[in-house]
Amino acid sequence: MPDAEVLLHERTDPELPFHDPVGRDRAISCGAAVVHLELGIRALGADATVSILPEPARPHLIARAVMAGARRPGERERAWLAAVERRSSHRRPFLPADVPAHLVSELVRVAVAEGAAATPLHTQDARLQFFADNLDRYLVGRPLRGLVTPPISPESPVPTGEGVSSA
Repeated sequence: MPDAEVLLHERTDPELPFHDPVGRDRAISCGAAVVHLELGIRALGADATVSILPEPARPHLIARAVMAGARRPGERERAWLAAVERRSSHRRPFLPADVPAHLVSELVRVAVAEGAAATPLHTQDARLQFFADNLDRYLVGRPLRGLVTPPISPESPVPTGEGVSSA
């Protein structure tokens, strides 16, 4: 399998206009899929070189992974792989409690160690500023539709279930 290539495309057919109008959860899911792809390649006994958004003209091509070289997965990777099967989505509101500062620091440290970024947003102003500064990244290849919730009228579909419209 050396030099085999795997392309990861974003699935755009399910729209969640009430639950995820700007695609934030979709972006998080794509990031998880990239991690799972790399982990799966390592579990097969190969190294992986992963390129994120490798072709700007194809914004729905999330990642390209090229398998190269043989390697044995380590204990940490085997534990992560086992955790993949246990993972699940949580779409209900979280408790209105702050995450302890030591856990926030640990999440930031782990993200940086993995080559990612984590920005704690402790205030509403910080969240709005972060969104404004990164708006172009959220909208790559996506229309502005859904960014602002349309006014509700008697003809509007009623939100049901997990953010899926009843219409």
